[in-house]
This record gives sequence, C-alpha cells and structure tokens, in this order.
Amino acid sequence: MHNSTKFTPAPNIAFLPFNDTGVLFATGTRKIWVLNTTAAIAWCLLEEGENFGQILNFFSKNFRANTLTHETDINTIINNFETEGLLGPGLIVDRKPETLDIKARETTLDNKNIQFVWQKTFELPEILFRVSAVSLSLGREIEKSLVNIISKDKDSQPAATISILPNENQKNKFDIYTNHELYHSALPFKSTLPVLMNLIYMISSRRIKDKLLFHAAAICKDKQVVIMPGDSGKGKTTMTAALLTKGFRYLSDEIALINPNTSKVYPFPLPLSIKSGSLPILKKYYPDISDYQIFQRLDKKQVRYYPIAEKNIIPLHQGYPLKGIIFMNFDKNAKTALAELDNLNALKLLVKTCSSNRPLGVQDVEGLLKLITRTQCHSFTFSEIEESTKLLEHI
Repeated sequence: MHNSTKFTPAPNIAFLPFNDTGVLFATGTRKIWVLNTTAAIAWCLLEEGENFGQILNFFSKNFRANTLTHETDINTIINNFETEGLLGPGLIVDRKPETLDIKARETTLDNKNIQFVWQKTFELPEILFRVSAVSLSLGREIEKSLVNIISKDKDSQPAATISILPNENQKNKFDIYTNHELYHSALPFKSTLPVLMNLIYMISSRRIKDKLLFHAAAICKDKQVVIMPGDSGKGKTTMTAALLTKGFRYLSDEIALINPNTSKVYPFPLPLSIKSGSLPILKKYYPDISDYQIFQRLDKKQVRYYPIAEKNIIPLHQGYPLKGIIFMNFDKNAKTALAELDNLNALKLLVKTCSSNRPLGVQDVEGLLKLITRTQCHSFTFSEIEESTKLLEHI
C-alpha cells in the first residue's frame, strides 16, 4: 500500500470510544463493530485525514515493534474496514421500515363471514392484541400457554388482531391472519401455536421504541436482574426454569428488554419454550410438564409451552436494575466453570445477541457501553443443572 494513499471513513459510520478501544456503528441500522486498541487508533487517524504513511509513522513512534510489523497490521486493519463497508461510500442501508412476512396480501378477512368460538385479548410491552379462533381446542391451548399475558384492560382497543381459521382447501390445517391479512397458511394443528408465538414476538418487538432487545433469558432476585444471553441450545431455558424453583422471579425466556439510559430490565413474559432435550432434567422441578401439548416448530424441533406460576411473575411495566450478565454455554462434557469477563470481551459477546427491531442511534450505543462498564459480566460453562443452580443462586 502506497504511503500517500488516503482512506475516507463512510459518512454513516459513527465512532464511540470504549475504555482504551472503541466501537463503530452504522447509524440507522443495527450493525455494530467492536474494535481492538490498534484498530480504534487507526480509525481515529483516518477520521483526522491521515494517509497510510502518516498512520504508519504514528505507530512507529508510539509503539514498540518494527516497521514491517506495523505495516502488516495496518494493512490488515484497513482491508478489514474496506471489506465491512466502513470506508468510501459506506454501507447501503435500506431505511424502509421492516414489515412482517405477510403472505398473499390480496387474501383478507374483509369478505369472510366468521363466527369465532374463542377470543382473548393479551398484553405485552407497548401493545394490546386480540387473538381469535374458530377451533375451541386450539383456543384453549393458546390460552393455557399465554395465561401470563391475558389482559385485564377491558376498555382499550387492541392495536393488532390475530385470527386463526381453518384452511378452506386442506382438512385439519389452519390459516393465520394478522390485521385481516393472511400471514401463514395451511398449518397443521401442531405447528399453529409455534407460528403464532413467533408472530406475537414480531408484532410486539416492533412497537418497542425506547428499549434495547437482547436474545437472553432474564430473571430477578431481591429486585435485581440477571440476564443470560446465548444462542439456542446453550441452556438458557433449562437454567431459567430451574432457578425459578430457587426463589428467582421471571421476566423472560427469550428476550431481555433493557432501557439503555437507566439499565433497568422489563418483563416480556411469554411462556417457557421447553425443548425435548430439557424434559428429563426439568421433570424433577415440574412434574406436570409432560402433560403439556407437544408442538412442532417450522424447523421441525418439538417444543412445549410452559406458563409461569403467578408467584414468579413480575408486573408487566415494572423494571428492575441489571445486576449481572452471564453468557451461558451448556457442554455435557465440561466441568462447571464461572469466569469473569473483561469489558471488551463482554461487549463482543453482548453485541452478537442484540436483536432490537429498530435502527440504533448514538444514545442507544452509548447506553450499551455504559451497561457493560457498570455491570458484572461472566461466562458460564455447565454440564450439571443442580450444581449450577447452587452456584448461580449467589451471583
């Protein structure tokens, strides 16, 4: 790379310092990059208009290493910036609002004469929604699963409606409509509730404007919250269910809602989503869990939806301060180990779980950085649930 070569940071990329490193994010999107110290300094020099030779000279004067090492490192960093679309014109950002995956929009309920035999209104943060069904057995399964979010508001009109009807062409199959438009068609009974759960999540999360969403379980004890981020299969639900029998209260199994300004966490109390692998472990804590209907998600995984005992539920609009973040990892062959994480590694892991359905602004990312710096963060590898719950009870 020639010494006189200059690189221009993309106009929609913002930089925020973080300890002795930094974070880049594309304004108006949900894209965030965590930089190491060398990359953070290189970015700041690029923003000041320095060319490649001037950046190389800065590192040679201020850091111990030979010129060839610096040149290789800076080349790699700048190439990575270019690959990620952080230089030049920048990322092509689609600023159109996201929409639900509505199928066949010309198919609506407007001209259908329907007699619903079951109907309930439910409440999640920022939204009331009504679910109606012509199948009483399906309606009862929905009510059984969503009992924790049945609305007590008798006066307000729901912001969204969901209707479940028999498919007109295929026997024992169901169509789901949202706000009178077809969302999904020809679902077997055993897959209707999983698709409904996903739709409820999408409708609800799109209306949450003032909080960040993370793919994490959230539990509370002594009015302090611990969130447990992790991908599917990492043990979030199993650990959450077990800890609820140890004096913890429930905020969420899948989504942690965090106010970036106050670091308070709020409930999103959809039921526990119990997969087949967790069943043998959780029967010890919940003897009736086998009595719940088995459903099949569209990815073919089997699941039971298990509601939370009333004593473990936190009121929907009650937020509590975040005490800790524990990144979960179930490994049946590993020893149970709880290890403290430094801020940079914790941030890298947390960014991967951010699932907010709205564009992030500077205030959001600043809140995320503050969240990390004032919160205890740990990685937790476990293989045996009883030993693990005893350890986490005192976090």
